[in-house]
Amino acid sequence: MLQPKNNFKVVTEKKNARVILPNMLTLIGVCIGLTSIRFALDEKFEFAIVAIILAAVNIFGGFLVTQRMLAMYKKKRKTKD
Repeated sequence: MLQPKNNFKVVTEKKNARVILPNMLTLIGVCIGLTSIRFALDEKFEFAIVAIILAAVNIFGGFLVTQRMLAMYKKKRKTKD
């Protein structure tokens, strides 16, 4: 029998914090957002507002981290003297 072709590359064998941490932070943001909806449905609007603010801070922090990571891959321009 022929072996099926494996087109997938394993980038790293071990899961380190660089891989797991951003996904965990995204999952926490989603949970906070969903919790705010639940608070609003239960008419606990104070808690809903706090949860929305926390989710917004999480999203804003995610954008900052993403911009920082993308800046690492930009080519640096050489300055002429």
